[in-house]
Amino acid sequence: VEITGIPSEISELIKEAINSKLSAFQIDETGKSKIATTTITSFSTEDGGEFRFGDGLHWYDWGPVLCDAGSSIWESSRLPETYWNQSNPKYKDYPLHAPPTFTGVADGAIEEITGTAQLVKLGLEITTDKEKATALWESIKNINFSTIKEAATGAVKEKWDKYANSPDYITSHEIGKDGVQIASLLYGGFAAKGKKLSEAVEESGNVIGKRIRKFTQKEIDDYVKLATKNPDAKKVMLGRYIKDDPSSYHIRADREGYTYFQLDDWDNVEKLVSKNADEMWRINKQFLDEQKALNKEFYFSHNLWEYEAPSFRSSEAEYLIDLGAKDFIQINENTWKVIWK
Repeated sequence: VEITGIPSEISELIKEAINSKLSAFQIDETGKSKIATTTITSFSTEDGGEFRFGDGLHWYDWGPVLCDAGSSIWESSRLPETYWNQSNPKYKDYPLHAPPTFTGVADGAIEEITGTAQLVKLGLEITTDKEKATALWESIKNINFSTIKEAATGAVKEKWDKYANSPDYITSHEIGKDGVQIASLLYGGFAAKGKKLSEAVEESGNVIGKRIRKFTQKEIDDYVKLATKNPDAKKVMLGRYIKDDPSSYHIRADREGYTYFQLDDWDNVEKLVSKNADEMWRINKQFLDEQKALNKEFYFSHNLWEYEAPSFRSSEAEYLIDLGAKDFIQINENTWKVIWK
C-alpha cells in the first residue's frame, strides 16, 4: 500500500490499520479473498450513537476508507463528523461510526495533548477494533448531562441553554469535550503528567465517573431497601463475604435468622458509579444507620480485625465504633457481639 501527500508517520499508521483489516480476509497468493465482506459488528451505545466497524465492506474497500478517515483526522485534528454527526449527509452510509460522546472526548483530549498522530491512531483503532473500542467505551459511557453539570463552571456552565436546544448527538459530543476539560482540571492536567491520548480518553471517563457521578438519596433509599434481608429480625449479622461458603456472613445470617445486608445486583449498581467504593459505602452505611436506629443487636461472623487489606467489613466495624460501640466480644467459635457504650 502506497500513501502519498501526508507525513510518513501518518501514512504508516494508516497502512498498519489497512494491513490489520486485510489479514482478516484471508487473501490467497492470487489476490482473492476467502471471505467476501466484513462481518457485521455494529452495536448501539447509551448516548444514542453507535460503533460501526466497516460492516459489509469488501476487502478492496478498506484501503480507500481508512485512507480517507486517516487523512481527514490528520487534516482537521478532529475525528470526522461522518463518524458521529447524524445530521451529516454522509453519516448514514459511512462505514465507520463512533458514539458522539466518545468522539467528543477524543476531540477534547487532543486539545489537551499535542499529537495529531495519536488521534489518527485512536480514530482508526476505535472503528476497526471492537475489543479496543468496547474497553474505552466502558470507561467513558457514564459521562452525560447530569454528571457534567455537577462540576461545570464558567464557560462550560454557560452552554446549558444551548445544549437543551440541540439534538442529542450534538449535546453528547459537546458534553464529551467538556468532560475532558473538567477531568483535566480535577486530574491536574493530562499533558503535564505525560499521558498519551488514549490514556487521557480513558482517564477522563474514570475521573468524571468517580468524582462526579453520585447516587441520589432516592437511589440510596431504594438500594438499602433491596439489600436489607430478613428485615423483621431483632439482630444483625455482618462479616466476611465468601461466595458459596457456609461460613459466609450472608449464608449464616439467612440460616440463623439475622437481618443482613446483601445487594443482589451489586456488580451492576457498582458500574453506575464506575466502581466508586465511597459511593457504594453510602449504601452500606445507611443500612447500618437504619438497623442501629431500630435498636437491634449487632454480630460479626468473623474476627473483624483479621484481614489482609481494608474492606467493607473493617469499615463497618470502624463505623460502629463511631456510632458508640465500645467492644467486640467473641461469644463462641465464630461469632462476635458488638457491645455498646
